[in-house]
Amino acid sequence: MQPRACTATAVAHVDGTARPQLVRRDRNPLYWSVIERYRQLSGIPLVLNTSSNVHQEPIVCAPAEALQAFADDRIDCLALGPFWLE
Repeated sequence: MQPRACTATAVAHVDGTARPQLVRRDRNPLYWSVIERYRQLSGIPLVLNTSSNVHQEPIVCAPAEALQAFADDRIDCLALGPFWLE
């Protein structure tokens, strides 16, 4: 299957920039399957990842940091591996 060009302004920052990240099936099969299932349901072959960047906080780099951000109420929900927390 050939990738299709997608022009979705909703995934661009207000200044017109974006930081696309490719997800490879062989390197991250769980996340790839989430994106693939979303494509099957919606016809849109991408998801928007807002990451865990909270104002004046370092970027979350490890599961323990993500859990701490969730415990501190800095994020509303967390998808971590096969788990979903609210």
